[in-house]
Amino acid sequence: MPSESSFKATLRTELKLLFPGCVITKNDAGSVQGIPDMSIFYHGKFAWLETKKHDGASKRPNQQFYIDKVVGEGAYAAFVQPENKKEVLQDLINYFG
Repeated sequence: MPSESSFKATLRTELKLLFPGCVITKNDAGSVQGIPDMSIFYHGKFAWLETKKHDGASKRPNQQFYIDKVVGEGAYAAFVQPENKKEVLQDLINYFG
């Protein structure tokens, strides 16, 4: 099983290939506790992804809150791990159009 940092790096590469010209930022959980790991900006929309090493990995306080908040406001946000990566990438393709 890859480390979370290795998974995150591979995911960033795949996102850049799927969404040419997108901007991906690394969010600072030290600044806002629970903020998802990365933001993706593409064609006037944004998405948040919180990466996890594997399905069932523990969630930190407020992570679910921020995922739910963004989805409730019409954007895309999800927890992503190796087990659901393909599904999340397909969801992003549908969301970004």
